[in-house]
Amino acid sequence: EAIAHAPESFRNDFEIMNSVLANAQRLENIIPLIGAELSSNHVLYHQLLTTAVENTSIALTCDDLIAYRKQYPEYHNELLRLALELNKDDSYRLYDIVSITNPHVDPLLHRQLVLSALSKTSSGVLLKHFPDLNDDREIVYTAVGSCPMALQFAGREFKADKVLVKQAVENSGRVLEYASDELKDDREIVLAAVKNRALALQFASERLKADPMIVAEAVENSGSALKHVSEYFKHNPYHLKLALNHRAISINWKAVDQVHRGNKELLTIAVSRDPVNLKHADEKLQDDEDLARLAVQGHGQALGCVSFRLRNHKDIVRLAVENDGTALEYANTGLQADKELVKVAVQNSGAALEFASERLKDCPEVVKLALQQNPLALEYASSRCRNNPDLVITTVQNDGLALRYVGRSLQNDPQIIAAATNSVGAVVVKHIQQQGAR
Repeated sequence: EAIAHAPESFRNDFEIMNSVLANAQRLENIIPLIGAELSSNHVLYHQLLTTAVENTSIALTCDDLIAYRKQYPEYHNELLRLALELNKDDSYRLYDIVSITNPHVDPLLHRQLVLSALSKTSSGVLLKHFPDLNDDREIVYTAVGSCPMALQFAGREFKADKVLVKQAVENSGRVLEYASDELKDDREIVLAAVKNRALALQFASERLKADPMIVAEAVENSGSALKHVSEYFKHNPYHLKLALNHRAISINWKAVDQVHRGNKELLTIAVSRDPVNLKHADEKLQDDEDLARLAVQGHGQALGCVSFRLRNHKDIVRLAVENDGTALEYANTGLQADKELVKVAVQNSGAALEFASERLKDCPEVVKLALQQNPLALEYASSRCRNNPDLVITTVQNDGLALRYVGRSLQNDPQIIAAATNSVGAVVVKHIQQQGAR
């Protein structure tokens, strides 16, 4: 910006422009600002462009350099060779290699530039822009070594190159997708791929999806791989256990037959990983007290997965609401009216008051416990409790937003309004009153 608004004399001063080009970041906007006197002096102009390229290879992509290339192709090649040499340093990078390596560049220099650019970490996928070089062994090996995904842009010969493909899948298993059909049926290659990424199994041949060693490696790596194995292994207890034991469990339960849904050992593993997996068990296991206890202790909401009989089992329901009070929703109506149990639930989560019996919603002792845990639980209290001054004043003191649930007889009570205002401010209180009026 400074040089753009500087006098022409500044832009024709070699020292000033050389300093600017050595330090500026957006050289594509700076190079066009070089003064006419410097631009017309070939020697000085070339020195300035050299400084720019030493700063960043972006300089090579600006329009002025394209014009310079046409006028002085050899000098332009010198700048390319300079960038090539600088790219050996990790701090330098060849940007927009597609623009830099145009049809007018010497073929040998073009290849050297591409090779250098592809060698940078994760830059291998740039191979897609150079189909003319996708059968060049050094180029392809360099690209895939930099980024395994570059294999998809390699020539057919290299997708069938076992050494190259093995190197690629060991670093990124999903690259198996781009290997030749022959290598997708190669046990060594597929095993290396699923060790790196279990879901690479989906790209293996049908024969290897039924290979016991490969299937075991894949499902032990990730339970999600189970959906890609042959039908036999989807119902094999050993492989199901491997999948269920994995931390990153993601089982396609639709593929698990009813027999295994009734296998207590398998379901115990599954429920210990994710309590809600109990919903996939057969009716007999959903009525199993041991499994139910394991599930609700891990996640109270799993109470919704147990049998109707166990939803009326006080010990199991207690375990559930101790973990998550709102699990009271799934308890039998008789237990939703059990004062001792409901008190445990609302102390864990005041919102559990919503699922208590009407009698307990009208019990000041129970309601008070719920409001202490969550003032907004006032919404679920009986009309009598919502009009109870002692309960309400403490509630709005703790959270003025509870004002919206206060009973009609107390909505305009000065003491209640003052307590709410002190909690959330006059603006919020006014908004609540306006909403209530509507």
